[in-house]
Amino acid sequence: MRSRLVFKVLLTILLLVPLLLMAVPSVAAPAQAPSYAVVHIVQPGDTLFSIALRYGTTVEAIAMANNIVNPNLIYVGQKLVIPTGYAPPYVPPYAPPPAATVYIVKPGDTLFSIALRFGTTVQAVALANNIPNPNLIFVGQKLVIPKGAPVVVQKVVKKVVVVTPTPPPLQPAVCDPQVSITFPREGEVLNGLGTHFITGTANIENFQFYKLEFGFGPAPIKFHSIDEVQRTPVVKGILGSWNTGALPNGTYTLRLTVVDNRGQFPPPCDVRVIVRHDDP
Repeated sequence: MRSRLVFKVLLTILLLVPLLLMAVPSVAAPAQAPSYAVVHIVQPGDTLFSIALRYGTTVEAIAMANNIVNPNLIYVGQKLVIPTGYAPPYVPPYAPPPAATVYIVKPGDTLFSIALRFGTTVQAVALANNIPNPNLIFVGQKLVIPKGAPVVVQKVVKKVVVVTPTPPPLQPAVCDPQVSITFPREGEVLNGLGTHFITGTANIENFQFYKLEFGFGPAPIKFHSIDEVQRTPVVKGILGSWNTGALPNGTYTLRLTVVDNRGQFPPPCDVRVIVRHDDP
């Protein structure tokens, strides 16, 4: 009798154990997404502000990701973690070229049209050939066309998530097509630490000269000359260069005026821009 009782108890336990195990919920460890970032090597002419603009992030995010106390102190060759989560298809204009093309200047060529043809920038070609004035090139001149290195993506331990609103795209100022500034665009933010090439068209009937000026504020009373009066018309090319290093932060108005040989001129092209030295 006793052995039957023991057998019944053991049988009951064996039937209840699987039911109890089924009732306990299983807990799975959450999957952890790998964190990625872009590693940028600082090139000559780079600033933390220009790097942040290039990758669509902010100075604060890069400074935080790299433990930078003073955002104005970076050095050539420094490796910076750019917390973007992806590698944009961009070739830095000052990247050391692993290979280069030699191009011989032909009649009608400008540095702007050559850079456009080879998919690079005027600044990169001028820097590679030690050209102080991008408007002065000559037929038969041999130009080294640099090719940039691709951006390298590496896995990093640190992950920084930055959410920035997408601003509306900037547009060139509305001007006469023959008297127009295409860069900088209306509302463009310019790094105050560098020289900026102004591009556009200055080519009216009976052309005599054109001049570039700037004034303080969105509606200046007085304008200051950026460069000497230019006697050669320009069509979709470089009009001049503007060094903003000595200017304080603020809004400025660029003005292009084109004059014919009778001293008459159509309405000038005005573009309002922002010069910024400090962090955005």
